Amino acid sequence: MIKRTNLALGVSVALFFIPHVNHKFVFFVTVLVSTLIPEFNFSLSKSGFKGTRHISFLRKLLRTYITPTIISIILAFAYPILALPFFLGYSFTLSLDAFSKEGIQPFWPLSKKHTSGHITSGRKSDTVLFYALVIFDIALLIMMFL
Repeated sequence: MIKRTNLALGVSVALFFIPHVNHKFVFFVTVLVSTLIPEFNFSLSKSGFKGTRHISFLRKLLRTYITPTIISIILAFAYPILALPFFLGYSFTLSLDAFSKEGIQPFWPLSKKHTSGHITSGRKSDTVLFYALVIFDIALLIMMFL
């Protein structure tokens, strides 16, 4: 998925859970930031980072459920306020990315299984999903103020 679709999903997740949390601003920002982590731009060769093996390893590391689980456990001890929103934003983005053609390896390195779907990033289906999420975001906003 492209970044705007993931951000729209992050807004949906944050708006859905925000009535149930105490630190609303921190929760909202953490969810949005964590939705962008799996979509880290891997065109690092321009900045002098070369080596497709390293980029491939980093891509696999960022696109597995093991990573947000470990980071959330660390955050739960260091900054407990950030643990849940980080995990929600990151894991929902991975779930959405599982429907893309690129897919994810959900439990890498424990399992080599790869999940993928039929949505191509940046194409019509991705755009339709983005607008559907925006409409859902607007509906959640309206429901919050009613």
